[in-house]
Amino acid sequence: MAKAIDYDRLIEARRYSQRALLPFRQERTHALKQYVGNRYSTNGASRPIHANLLEMAVEIYVRQLAAGVPRVMVSTHHDHLRPDALELATALNHLIDELDLGATLQRWVKDAIFGMGIMKVGITDSPPKKIAGFRHSAGQPFADVISLDDWVHDMTADTLEEVAYCGHRYTVALEFLKGNDLFDQGLVNQLVPDHGDAEEEESGSDDAAEISTGNQSYAGGDESYRDTVTLWDYWLPVEQKIVTVPDQTSIEKKPLREVDWNGPQLGPYHLLGFKDVPDNIMPLPPVAGLMELHELYANLTRKLARQAERQKTILGVMSGGAEDGRAITRSNDGDAIGMVDPQSAAEFKFGGPDNMLQAFSIDIKGLFSWIGGNLDLLGGLSPMSETLGQDKMLAQSASGLIVSMQEETVKRTTGVIRDLAYWLITDPFIELPLTKRTPGFPREALPFKFTADSIDGNWIDYNFRISPYSMMQQTPMQKFSMLNQILSGVYAPMLQIMQQQGISIDMQELTRLMSTLTDMPELRDILLQSEPQQDAGEPIGEKPPKAANTTRTNIRVNRPGVTREGADQALRTDLINGAQNDDQKAAIGRAPS
Repeated sequence: MAKAIDYDRLIEARRYSQRALLPFRQERTHALKQYVGNRYSTNGASRPIHANLLEMAVEIYVRQLAAGVPRVMVSTHHDHLRPDALELATALNHLIDELDLGATLQRWVKDAIFGMGIMKVGITDSPPKKIAGFRHSAGQPFADVISLDDWVHDMTADTLEEVAYCGHRYTVALEFLKGNDLFDQGLVNQLVPDHGDAEEEESGSDDAAEISTGNQSYAGGDESYRDTVTLWDYWLPVEQKIVTVPDQTSIEKKPLREVDWNGPQLGPYHLLGFKDVPDNIMPLPPVAGLMELHELYANLTRKLARQAERQKTILGVMSGGAEDGRAITRSNDGDAIGMVDPQSAAEFKFGGPDNMLQAFSIDIKGLFSWIGGNLDLLGGLSPMSETLGQDKMLAQSASGLIVSMQEETVKRTTGVIRDLAYWLITDPFIELPLTKRTPGFPREALPFKFTADSIDGNWIDYNFRISPYSMMQQTPMQKFSMLNQILSGVYAPMLQIMQQQGISIDMQELTRLMSTLTDMPELRDILLQSEPQQDAGEPIGEKPPKAANTTRTNIRVNRPGVTREGADQALRTDLINGAQNDDQKAAIGRAPS
């Protein structure tokens, strides 16, 4: 017989872990305020950020890790299950589009960049008459991102795989709980609408959501359209149970719901972190290594801005030459004016940005890019070498610095996809109207209905793979370049073999695709349809004879001085030389005559 859950001890343990997580949530909120700057809301960054390096780095990382929608390939070691694997891949890719999983993954990855990404995967209760929430259709799988501010896990564990409990809180309309037989109605009747007090007491008053809402109650009460209550869902790995308790002190140690977990063995939560810290359960977020440089550069630019604002140019005149000064200031460019003593007036400049400070700020900006994994190259912000070939090699090296983050993202995303596949295969209420291609007839699509009964075998009989490149953003011109490489590198050399097997390239379809990718609809007017012609004496696919002598010319294009590093180095040198010259002039002025 399973041991009863000790709710008194569970709630006390949760409170301890929530307090232990508070510094991580505060650092995350501080970083998010720097990310949005001081123009996002009144509760963003406290001071102006003229050039937001942190925001630039985060967006570059997200584009490198999860800019695209993942595409799933399903395989199996069992030959008789291969047709089912193809149907399962079709259903998963359809579900990914239905759930807008690409956008969800972007939020998940961004959370991991700032702290830790948390995603809950499951299925809403079926049949549809049972309402478990208001954000998902009943009987449909879901994948939701959980904020670190709403999350808790066992902070006494050494690793995330060893936690005794983990869970998250959420708000739900009280009216959706009443009359719902999924929850203990006797306890539901004791619930009172939230006013934000319990939430603020446990997590502090500086949650990330308050960047936009301000320091005020927003969990319920008069600010909410409906009366809401805050609930906690806990996943207990040892007990293999999901329990729901209210976040209200008087009844928080009584379960609203306690059910056996019938999903994947590892539970509903998927955690994403990029840098493990030895002997510590929390990962090190990428922004942690960039925050100091970001804030230093922001301080430097603010100081340079103040110096620039204080800079002024005045006209100095000798005593008694005030009339000459007024005549000069009233005159326009090119005017001829009469002056008593032209030598008595001179222009003087005061203040202005300090040269050495500007040079130092350039160094910090370059160091930020370097620490972040060569962000200029990863983000395509500027060329980094004097030749195109060197830029390609540098791009490959730069992507090597982020490849571990890509591998971790793909690995964890595969886990999310596996859970979605589990619910597709095991839930008897799943029914998706889809179409599939027939081998040998690529342009003919056959309709079929995907249900749990249509798939043979168990969930563990299938392997799920995600191409990491499908999660990276590709422009139409990048796709056109890839298409061109495939045509010239794969199809063209094999054209004769393809023709012998009765395979040919559909030039009309190829032209349509090229015109779409290049945004040149005029390409479709190039080809004219006519009867195919063939010289009877010339074999199909025979290559034309090569010229006896061929000449190849390689042209190396140099781009001196166009790189950001080169331009920064030149500006830095000029600034330092200018500062040294100013010091020398000042020393000469102080020398005794």
